[in-house]
Amino acid sequence: MTPATRLFLLRHGEVEARYHRIFGGRIDMELSPRGHQQARALAAYLGNTHFNAIYASPMKRAQQTLAPLAENHLVTPMTLADLREVDFGEWTGLSWQQVQER
Repeated sequence: MTPATRLFLLRHGEVEARYHRIFGGRIDMELSPRGHQQARALAAYLGNTHFNAIYASPMKRAQQTLAPLAENHLVTPMTLADLREVDFGEWTGLSWQQVQER
């Protein structure tokens, strides 16, 4: 019997504070120091997990979150442009309040 496929969906770690509470979308944000800690914790948690494939967004925050995990595995991550964040258009970089005021 073929084993069932397991799919892990992982979100990037926390981003820099200046990007909190805004429509970030396709702004290429860096992880915060806490986000880097979260990425290391994720890698430790999944350290013994076998992956047949790893796919990731090209965004910095996703790549930085993936980096510690990728170091521990023999699978080369594949970056797919279609996994980028949603494009918020004119709302990109604005807070909810700024969007409501428009």
